Amino acid sequence: VTQEAKKAAAKADIGTIRQSGPRLVPASGELQWEETDLALPGLKVVRHPGGVVAFSSGNHAQGVAAAARIKGLPALIVMPSDAPAVKVAGVKSHGAEIVFVERHERVKVCADIADRDGLVLIPPYEHADVIAGQGTLTLEILEEWPEVRALLVQVGGGGLLAGAAAAIV
Repeated sequence: VTQEAKKAAAKADIGTIRQSGPRLVPASGELQWEETDLALPGLKVVRHPGGVVAFSSGNHAQGVAAAARIKGLPALIVMPSDAPAVKVAGVKSHGAEIVFVERHERVKVCADIADRDGLVLIPPYEHADVIAGQGTLTLEILEEWPEVRALLVQVGGGGLLAGAAAAIV
């Protein structure tokens, strides 16, 4: 987990954010619906009506696309050219536009598009609201099974791990 992710996790107020609105039940089975909904509250009114942009190989991409569709915002997703077909189909099913790039170019291209088009960038990690959203999974596990003494967390970009850590602390 990077220093930025650690800082974002420290800022994440999971309890407050979790209670800020209704939780979404993802039809796709992806946890990112709840995560991105937490990163998008008030965006249409407060931040920018132009839409959102994100970079992801699939799960976060689908979550951002779904949350943006629900909120009536356009979404542009930067995906690696080798992204799994099922993930690409999931993003398209939510009406998001996709820009394919080489895997190592995702972050830069996404940031350039955000700057050029005035879109709000929703990263898959290193963002306090996204980390807080990821942390709600751990809170739900601990509420459902309070006897849990160990938690194994999958690590991709680090957002899920940072959220789990913020929830436990």
